[in-house]
Order: sequence, then C-alpha cells, then structure tokens
Amino acid sequence: MENSEKRIYQDTIDNLSDGVIVIGYDNKISTCNDSACAMLGIGFGTAIGKSIAELMLEIEENNEFFELLLNAVYEKRKISKTVVFHTKDSTKYIKVTTTLLIEDGVDNALIAVLSDQTETTNLIIRNQSLATQIKALMNSFVEVMVTAVEEKSSYNANHTRNMVRYARRYLEWLSSHGELLDKTSGNTGPLIMSIWLHDIGKLLIPPEIMDKPSRLGRSIVTVKHKIEIARLMLRNRTLSGEDTEEHVRSELKRLDEAEELIVSSDTLPFLDEERIAKLNEIAGINLLTSDGSTCPLLDPSELNEITVARGTLTDEERSIMQSHVVLTGKLLSKMEFVGEYKKVPEWASAHHELLDGSGYPDGLNTEDLPWETRLLTVVDIFDALTADDRPYKPPMPPEEAFRIIMDLADKGKLDKEIVDSFYQSNAWNRSPEEALAKELTMKALKSNLENALAFIDDYLNEFDCPEKTRMLIDLASEEIFVNIATYAYIPRSGTVTIKISLTEDHSQVNITFSDSGIPYDPLAREDPDITLSGEKRQIGGLGIFLVKKYMDDVRYRFADGKNNLTLVKNLDNP
Repeated sequence: MENSEKRIYQDTIDNLSDGVIVIGYDNKISTCNDSACAMLGIGFGTAIGKSIAELMLEIEENNEFFELLLNAVYEKRKISKTVVFHTKDSTKYIKVTTTLLIEDGVDNALIAVLSDQTETTNLIIRNQSLATQIKALMNSFVEVMVTAVEEKSSYNANHTRNMVRYARRYLEWLSSHGELLDKTSGNTGPLIMSIWLHDIGKLLIPPEIMDKPSRLGRSIVTVKHKIEIARLMLRNRTLSGEDTEEHVRSELKRLDEAEELIVSSDTLPFLDEERIAKLNEIAGINLLTSDGSTCPLLDPSELNEITVARGTLTDEERSIMQSHVVLTGKLLSKMEFVGEYKKVPEWASAHHELLDGSGYPDGLNTEDLPWETRLLTVVDIFDALTADDRPYKPPMPPEEAFRIIMDLADKGKLDKEIVDSFYQSNAWNRSPEEALAKELTMKALKSNLENALAFIDDYLNEFDCPEKTRMLIDLASEEIFVNIATYAYIPRSGTVTIKISLTEDHSQVNITFSDSGIPYDPLAREDPDITLSGEKRQIGGLGIFLVKKYMDDVRYRFADGKNNLTLVKNLDNP
C-alpha cells in the first residue's frame, strides 16, 4: 500500500464513529482508533503495540470481550456478537464484528469493529423487563382470584389446581410426541391461565348454592326442628288427656318413618320415582306447632328441594350455579388480555359448551369451539367426576369416569380425539407421590414465616422425620421464604405456594416454593468465597450457599410466570 493510501486509510479509520482495532497474528495491536479507546476507557494511542493479553490484564472484569478477540485471532475467523463491557464509570454493551485484513491476497491481520449498542440493548432489556412485570402482574391477579375462590370454597380451589396439573402433563406429553404445535401454540401459558381463571365467576355465586352438600342444605335443620316440636306437642296432648296414648304412639311412629325417609333421601345420589312419590305423600302431614296451630311437614320450597332426582340443586339453584360461566366472562372482560393471551377470556368462559350445541350458556357448537376450549371442557368434566373433596358426592374411579366421558364423545358432545389422546397420555393418573402431597398458599409476608414452618413441620412429623433433618429443612425453608417475602414482589405484595411431598418409599422429601414475583434464579449466582473475611467477601449469596449445603439438591425453574424453587432432602441423610 502506498504512503498516500495508508494516510487515507488511517484518516478514515480515525474518523469513524465506530471503534476499530487491528490485531496482527502475533497478537499485537497495530491500530486502535479514538472511538475504540473511548469505548474501552483507555488513553488514546496507549493500546498500540500491546497484546490482547496485556490489555486484558489492564482492563479487568472483561474476560468475555477479550477472549472473543483472542479466539477470532487464533482461529482467523469472522464473528459478530454483542458482549458486556465494564469500565470504571459504566457498563456497556459492545457489538464486536471481525473480518480479515487481506493485502496482496494474503490475510495479514484481523480487523475488529466495535459498535456501542448500550442504548439499544438497554431499551430491549427495559422492554423485556416491562413485559415480564406485566406477565407477573397477570399471574399475581390469577393467584388473587384463585385464592379468593379457595377462601370461599376449598373444594373448588382443589378442582382448579387439579385441572392445571392434568393439563400441564397432557401438554408436555403432546410436546414429547411432536404433536403440540399441531394443536395449539408452543407457549402454553395462555391456555394454563385460562384454566386458572375458568371458575372465577363462582366468586359471585352464593356459598349455600355452590357448596350445597345435600338437597335440603340448611333447610334440613328447619325440617328436623318442626318434627321435634310436633313430637313434644303430641306427648303433651297425652299428658293433658287431649289425645289417647295409642293415637299419639301411632302419630309418633309416622313421624319417625317420615323423618327417616327425608334424612336418607337428603344425601342419596339419585332418587327413583317411587321414593319421590313417597316424599310427595308425606309432605302434607300436618304437624302441631308450639302455638297450637298446624303446618305441613314440608312446605312447597322444601318439597321442591327434597324431590330433586339427581344431585342437590333445584332447577332455580342450578340456573344460578350455571351463571358462573357468564360471570366469568363478564369479570374477565374488564381486563385487557393482549397478544397470545387475547383468547384467555373466550376459552375460560366457554368450558361448559358442548360440540353438539347442547351446552351453556350460548349453545355453541363444533364450528365455534377452538381446541383449547375443548380440552378445558374434557379436563373439567374428568376432575368433576373423580374429585374426592365434593361435599355432595363420593369420588368416581378414573376408569368409570372415562367410560362416561367416552360415551359423551361418542354422542358428539366432546372432542373424541382429545378424549382418546388424554386417556392415552396417562396425564390424569395421580402418582403415589402426589397422593402424599400437601399444598398451602399464603401471603408472602415475613409475619407468615411461623405458619409456613408449622405447615412443613406438621407434614414431616407425620412421617417420623429425624429431628436433625427436620432442623436443616427448617433452616433452608426459612431462608427461601424470607427471601420471597422480602424481594419477590417489591414494591407490590403477592402470595407464595408451598408444596411438600414424599417419594413413594418415604426416603426423600421435596418442598417447592412458588411465587409470581420478579423472575430470579438464585442458583445462577456464584458461590461466595467463604475463605475470605466478612469485610472482604462480596455481600450476598451466603444464604442460598447454605441452603445448597444443607439440602441434597436444589432446583430452580421459571414456568407459567412463576419462580419455582425446589428443596430436595433425603430423610436418611441428616
């Protein structure tokens, strides 16, 4: 290259806004323009003649940047990558692009072009952080709603959690078989959220209807009270001579038989026509009241309730109960779901619709119901049939429940492909570990630490956990709970769910802490150097270091907008 050309070349490099570094294959820097020096925070011209290794020693904490340049030089290859670069005053994001300097057909050196991407990268990070915060807010709202339903009806909260567990397993099974993307989005978060929210309309349903344990419900007390008053009045008539003992004895026997019929009918799963006829017959028995007047054994409202053929709800009560899907839609319509979450209200509020148009509330049919809603409906029916915590019916064995569900599919009410696939996946089968699992959700407050540890200790004591092991589990659990209560939701507040379970052979306990706060993986942090004094050691990280030391394994996973940290402890390894 002629001298004049070299001057033009050098002037062009010096005036570029991007940084330019030319590195020979002897690892020496022959060119470093002013922009590059400014980015790296070094004096102008001070890098010339130095090796990358020397510069690496002078500018500490930037190993990734310099190793990138070294690898490009040694391997004589082109790269393009953005890395973090630390100076005394700031942290930057520098995009490094390398190419080969070829002269007379021979590559003599490597040119590295440095572009300051800090502003753009920070904008992307802020946008990602905002999106994460919005998702966290949505998940916190979901937790608030589910917690509210749980407070109102504990069995319904179990129903929702069961459905989420079944659906997650089924979706994972579809994914493992390469079938998920044929059905729905690879991001299953919106579908799972629709399951969490599908029953929030029940918040507005009267508890005496939603949790009605029998046909008469609270009215059984009134009916029994009327019968008891009538008995007392009949006995008084004998004492006063107003009636004969024989007649009173006959009337008392009739009351006993009527009461037995009412009480037994109150909780039966199904009433046949003969029993309903008998109930109608005894309803008109006149009972003596305390003021000497009479009243019917069963008034029209009580008769209407006790003669319900199947279940516990009258037609009017069932209509109120079914309105929860309309209420779910109304509640969710007050929130703006965007992007992939836009369909959440639609999926959640249509879970009682059936493919043949016989469902409610809108009588939708096959053309109107997307795959996500069809799945939600199948899972909802399965758990409703097999639930073991309903106050008004015993649980149904899974195989019997599937016979009913498959029959509904054969009749065109449910998606047969989903029913068959769900059955084949075995996602519905509770493992022995799950049968032993317990779960508690509470506000993430330090004042709840004692309740959290009591929940864990009560569970461990059921299985004769060694005292030393229990103490180590308590220490680790306290560290995790306090961290969540202190940092997860700043400046908001939220909840934490603790799930504890044992393996089938009772040899290992697993405790998972879940929160919808700021995404954070405590295991990603480097362990502190405990050989250093407290003054020299970097602040933070000691608590999770001790947790890892106390436990046999610690795992972190961020899924569905939740931080999930699991502690694993072998009970025979204190």
